Amino acid sequence: MRTLVVFSALFLFCACKKEVNRPLSIQLGDETNMVVDYTPVNTGLNQLGIPYSIDFDQDGVNDLALFSDIHHSFIIGFSGESYIKSLHDGCAVVVDVIPDTTFVHYSTQFTQNQNNDLMAIVSTTYSCQREFPVSQVYSSGEISKPRPLQKATALNRYDEFRSGTFYLKRASVSTFESTGVFDQGYEYHDYIAYLYPCAYFPEEVYRYIGIRLNTADGTRLGWVKIAFDGESIQLNNWAIQE
Repeated sequence: MRTLVVFSALFLFCACKKEVNRPLSIQLGDETNMVVDYTPVNTGLNQLGIPYSIDFDQDGVNDLALFSDIHHSFIIGFSGESYIKSLHDGCAVVVDVIPDTTFVHYSTQFTQNQNNDLMAIVSTTYSCQREFPVSQVYSSGEISKPRPLQKATALNRYDEFRSGTFYLKRASVSTFESTGVFDQGYEYHDYIAYLYPCAYFPEEVYRYIGIRLNTADGTRLGWVKIAFDGESIQLNNWAIQE
């Protein structure tokens, strides 16, 4: 009976962890009552293609990942992409929600390859901006992008936070393959390109990205301070409320 009482008391102690009453807002860059980590990271060096994960509250569960990679495809060649990703619903990033339009352009080119074989290339090009005057609107909607904030900006618990993957820059990629169709001596090929020249984050300057983290003892606010050079992310520091 005594064992049962002790076990019940321990269970209630663990289950009823008191919520900490933290401020509802912080000033970005103000380290008062913040846990701050100054481990420098460049996602384009030895981290290329490998997410760099951050465990803000040191509970053994990663909360946020920074990622950069390079893709290679036909005609386009090499193209880099970088993004920030919340690793669970309890971690959210402050964002701007903006209109997003995808354009499409269709064309057919009749040419020859290096062996003088006749080729017909049927091209479909998707882009976040109008690449050609005759490009058509393919789809319209919204996109969430990380909001770049400056030092001393107030971050409020009730700002526009969202969980998910948020691109600083998307890679442009393409595919090229034969359709197996021959017509009037021409072998037909499909060329499909996805072009993302649109910039979602300022380059070559440090900016703060606000973070909201739901933990066992309440909600915490924080930030990651990063710079983006167009290809990779440089992490200067991150912080979270104590």
